[in-house]
Amino acid sequence: MLIITIILFMATGIFAGYLIRNKNIGIVSRIVTGFIWLLLFLLGMEVGGNERLIKGLYVFGLEALILMIAGVTGSILASWALWRYISKNEQKKNNQS
Repeated sequence: MLIITIILFMATGIFAGYLIRNKNIGIVSRIVTGFIWLLLFLLGMEVGGNERLIKGLYVFGLEALILMIAGVTGSILASWALWRYISKNEQKKNNQS
């Protein structure tokens, strides 16, 4: 039921955005940014209030560090491979013309 509620809220927002797409709604991005900061703050409060999580922060922190390093390394390698692929294709096009 929660998923359906989330999807309905998103669909309603998309529909509302579609209806007012030609109007200046610059304030919406500022409101969204404010809510994101508020959500991050509340998430921090939730984490800080969880004693079990705080006691295991060292273990979670180490795992998070390992995941972060793996994620950054994977992103760099994927970007490098994509850049090489695109460069080769552009070089082939330039040599053919």
